Amino acid sequence: MRLLKINSSLFSFVVTLFLLIAGCNNNFQTEANTKEQQNIDNAISPKARHSVIAETTEHSSCPVIDSRNWHAWIDRVAENESRLNISGEVDLPTPGYQVEVKPGILDRRQPPAQRFSLSFTPPDGIVAQVITPTKVSYTMPTSILEYRSVIIYCGDKLLAEIPDVTPQETATLPIEVGTFTTDDLFEAGGGGCGMTLWESNTNAQQAGFLFFHGLEDAAAFMVFDEKITTLSRTIAEGNDFYGQKTEQTFVTKDQAITIQVNVNLGTEGEIESVNIPSGTIIVATQGKTKEFSVIGDAGC
Repeated sequence: MRLLKINSSLFSFVVTLFLLIAGCNNNFQTEANTKEQQNIDNAISPKARHSVIAETTEHSSCPVIDSRNWHAWIDRVAENESRLNISGEVDLPTPGYQVEVKPGILDRRQPPAQRFSLSFTPPDGIVAQVITPTKVSYTMPTSILEYRSVIIYCGDKLLAEIPDVTPQETATLPIEVGTFTTDDLFEAGGGGCGMTLWESNTNAQQAGFLFFHGLEDAAAFMVFDEKITTLSRTIAEGNDFYGQKTEQTFVTKDQAITIQVNVNLGTEGEIESVNIPSGTIIVATQGKTKEFSVIGDAGC
């Protein structure tokens, strides 16, 4: 019995010694890990950490809820001066955002792809929380006459990739743009007060009309593939006149075709009307665009 008691005491002593050694080792490991983490933190200055956080936030933050109607095309302001144009619409959570378009990477493949990035500055103060369609457009000079694609990003979000961007004069629309008569317009439910446009250097009574838009949010009309088509207005900017704006964007019901209408106002007529001495209609679909020079009038 005495021998068993001695062995039990010895066993208790050994267990206690083992626990003491293990505790010291854990404390040492914890202290070492803490010092190692402090060394890592000290290696990155507060300014550097702030820069990394800001860069990550800016890169990943994008207020765009949705986007549509992206188009890209090349035009020429002179024989040897070409421009790359992009346009589209984005839905933002409130009105008042400032939009900036920045050219990005141009790859080395032939033909190349051009990237763009969008950045947004939110409005100051309190604004209404309402989804706001906002027009995006950008133009830059270019010596390149064909792009494999134009790619548009917002932060990490890919908004659009537009393939086969070529000069307007060589691009062919996949649809035919036609004209209509006054009778065609009334039969389709249009006419009355609004704006009527036709191609420059043509007689509208003989060649027909190219575009009509009624007052405010009333329907607009054009002819595509020999069918008079109803359009709805999505963006209206610029000066007011007879329910119109000098810069307007319209889309077809299926949003497959976008029409940008920009006009210059002329002199007022004797009866409630105003002359439109010049303007443009840009029809865009499936990444292709065609521009029409127009004249017309508006009134009631």
